[in-house]
Amino acid sequence: MDLDLEDHTAHRSLEHDHIFGYAELLPQWTYEMFLDHILPEDRPEVDTKYRLAVDTLSDWNFECRIRRTDGEVRWIWAAGRHRTDQTGAMLRMSGIVQDITERKQALEALRLSEEKFAMAFANNPAAIALTRLEDGLFLDVNNTYVEMNGYSRDEVIGLSARKLNIWPTPEAAAKFVQELQEKGALNGWEQEILQKSGEAFIAQLSAMVLEIHGEKLILSTFIDISEKKGAEEALRANEKRLKRSQEVAHLGSWELDIRENKLTWSDEVYRIFGLKASGIWRHLRGIPGQNSSRRPQSGR
Repeated sequence: MDLDLEDHTAHRSLEHDHIFGYAELLPQWTYEMFLDHILPEDRPEVDTKYRLAVDTLSDWNFECRIRRTDGEVRWIWAAGRHRTDQTGAMLRMSGIVQDITERKQALEALRLSEEKFAMAFANNPAAIALTRLEDGLFLDVNNTYVEMNGYSRDEVIGLSARKLNIWPTPEAAAKFVQELQEKGALNGWEQEILQKSGEAFIAQLSAMVLEIHGEKLILSTFIDISEKKGAEEALRANEKRLKRSQEVAHLGSWELDIRENKLTWSDEVYRIFGLKASGIWRHLRGIPGQNSSRRPQSGR
């Protein structure tokens, strides 16, 4: 585009008019026609920049929204530079206009995606950490991570897990990283983690390797499963005590599933009758109500 600064008429290409929604080159184009296409919200800023460029002989460079002749709103980028005569008087401004709608839409989609990720990252009920694969330095952690481990975000960022003494041993950390590199992702990895206070808890980790701008990162999530592991351990201990008490008292236990017609015996019942699991069906087939065509399922 080549704009006459005196009468505001412009020479331009057919592509210029296509950008504004015209199928053919218009007989005339002026700066005022250009302003009419700019959305009212953007128009004052564009005009201010134009007048400043004219007054100071500086370049004109801006982005704005336009409404095409078909009513569609698009984004454009425009830039102009002054042309003067031999005396230095300004005569014209030459420049370009480009439709940048797709780029603006992509940037907006990226911004929204980053905002959603940031919200999900910060408020996720699982502890999340983003670290560098190369040296294990923390790049970011979420609120749950801070609460779970006792470190503030400022204490964590820029330091490694080894420096913070989060892993119980260097070997445990090295094993985790080695398997992650080999597989690319880990799920359900159970590991003891040390808090800032020195207390330990059992965490279930899931992690994956990401590559962002050529740098490999680890995105890890932590869930505290200490209570679950404690409950499982207590259940195993209770089962062990029950088994031992039955052995001492020569007392067995059984359970009959009426609907499935399945009978389960404890180990002590087998010992009382001097039976093995493989031989129990012969001794049960004559029990009233038992279906001799269905073999009961034995227990431990």
